[in-house]
Amino acid sequence: MLLQLGLVALAGAVWLFLGGQVGWVDSATSDHWGPLALKLSLGCLTGGVLLRMILPVGRKLRGSRCARCDHPTEPGHLYCRDHMKKAMDELRDQTREGMVGGRGTR
Repeated sequence: MLLQLGLVALAGAVWLFLGGQVGWVDSATSDHWGPLALKLSLGCLTGGVLLRMILPVGRKLRGSRCARCDHPTEPGHLYCRDHMKKAMDELRDQTREGMVGGRGTR
């Protein structure tokens, strides 16, 4: 989002500079707001790039968490032990009900 804001501000700054040269915008307005828009756009673009680089590192440092309860899990696991056991029990029960009801897996 910050990158898009930076790109919009950059487009506005370019428009102000070109508009001041061509005559679409008063040159005093262009001279006053153009550098401010350029600084804003560069700040937003820099912040957006930094956030794009920092956020994935933060996720890696945080470690893996359970998708249901947000407790820490073992590396590579989607669920904690309790929720994994519950999911396996539910799958086993569904498989048994399917076999008993005549809708076997074969």
